Amino acid sequence: MDDFLVSNPAQIAYLLARLRAGHSLLNVRPAGSGETYSSMLLDIDAGRHGWITLDQLYPPAGHRLVQPGTLLRISGRVDGVDAYWHGRVDRIEQAERGAVYRTTWPSVMEYRERRAVFRIAVPPGVHIPPSVFRTNDDIFKAQLLDLSTLGLGALAIDPCSLSVGDQLRCTLVLPDEKHLSVNLQVRSVRSTHSRLRFGALFLDPTTEQQQVIGRTVAALQRHWIQQVGHRRVA
Repeated sequence: MDDFLVSNPAQIAYLLARLRAGHSLLNVRPAGSGETYSSMLLDIDAGRHGWITLDQLYPPAGHRLVQPGTLLRISGRVDGVDAYWHGRVDRIEQAERGAVYRTTWPSVMEYRERRAVFRIAVPPGVHIPPSVFRTNDDIFKAQLLDLSTLGLGALAIDPCSLSVGDQLRCTLVLPDEKHLSVNLQVRSVRSTHSRLRFGALFLDPTTEQQQVIGRTVAALQRHWIQQVGHRRVA
């Protein structure tokens, strides 16, 4: 699995939003410590001076290592992929169930991803009708799960049989309910709760198709940021 650095502010906000939405457990190592402690991402503010709020470190010995100015090495998993960043503690606040740390917004994150491009999951609350996929022998509907400029992930709604290498013709339904006809090649297939989840790459998309897909990826990314922007710890 390859490491690459994410410095695009919108992509950083997206990764942090996914961690928050998934209630992902974080591993945190204070500077100068050889031990790693657990925490959770409680809230983020993706505004101009963005900040992140973390829960008190556990076990409690970790909390005693944290003070304003402490640099933290933080990691979590986004859709099964490891993400790493550094945050400096700006201040420590007392909440109902213990301390919370307000930390600086990362300028860069390490992201260990197999893919060569960034994929964006369809945000909760964004309704996209199922798309229609065709093989040489079958027609089935599938729900779009994620999208990148090179391909997509989807969950089959109808019974179907797919193998890696299969070519598909797809009438892809986009968030604005516009339709885009594309050709795909299946790159991964796995069963999820008796349904097939698959990943596929676009085959020779036209310039116009690439532009439409790129705008859709950017729109999904903005939606994630809008969901978490300017939120505060309750």
